[in-house]
Amino acid sequence: MNKNTRKRNNKTKRIPRWAWIMIGVLGILAIGSVVFAVGKIREAQQAEIDEEGYSEEEFREAQEKARECMRTTDPDKQNRCLQYLPMSKKPIIYLYPEKETEVSVTLGFPELLTTDYPEYNDGWRVLARPDGSLTDLSSGKKLYALYWEGEAMEKPEMNEGFVVEGKKSAEFLEEKLTTLGLSDREMEEFIIYWLPKLEASPYNLVRFETREEIEKNMPLDISPTPKTTIRIMMDFKPLENPIDVPEQILPETPARDGFTVVEWGGSELE
Repeated sequence: MNKNTRKRNNKTKRIPRWAWIMIGVLGILAIGSVVFAVGKIREAQQAEIDEEGYSEEEFREAQEKARECMRTTDPDKQNRCLQYLPMSKKPIIYLYPEKETEVSVTLGFPELLTTDYPEYNDGWRVLARPDGSLTDLSSGKKLYALYWEGEAMEKPEMNEGFVVEGKKSAEFLEEKLTTLGLSDREMEEFIIYWLPKLEASPYNLVRFETREEIEKNMPLDISPTPKTTIRIMMDFKPLENPIDVPEQILPETPARDGFTVVEWGGSELE
């Protein structure tokens, strides 16, 4: 091959300078688009964190729980996992049959449980007595109630409720829990648990969930079927100063008739 031929071949292999410039411009635009998109995603996540009032660490923990749960092949569980919130419930269940009775208690979404006592397994089976005392049939333990804690399924609605001064929380709870149907003993146990948390803030926005909301978050199945079921879930948000919200209208006090089941719990919103 002579020199002229080699020169022509080398010339045909060169990429024009304008092409290199275009490649560089397109690369810069592509990187910029990715950075812009990531920024928008980050802004959206931060807006959700700010709107719900959760810390970024809590938000990340909730996302990780949802990702772990989404690995299941059950589509119903996958749908529920998408609604995880960094919020815990702390309910306790009392059983008052008319006579000594074997009772089974199952929760609708056991996969959301984080704590239970006695051990839940596939449900609780107890020997219940009219005074509320229980015997766990799997372990023989003597109990007065069943306890569980778990993740909430839905965002609590806080567009109504009661703005309560922290130091007046006991008086407020005594009045509202009586209206909602708790006995003196049940009310005392509720107040002992929640009073320190409520009194820790100057004010609190308090709301009691509706029966429909409670059932949606955690259905409760009991056999034999109770004649009276009272379920109380209190959500509250600490406040530095009082705010204006519509006052919640509570249902009439339920009458206890026949086999009665009572459950109370709550959730603190940051």
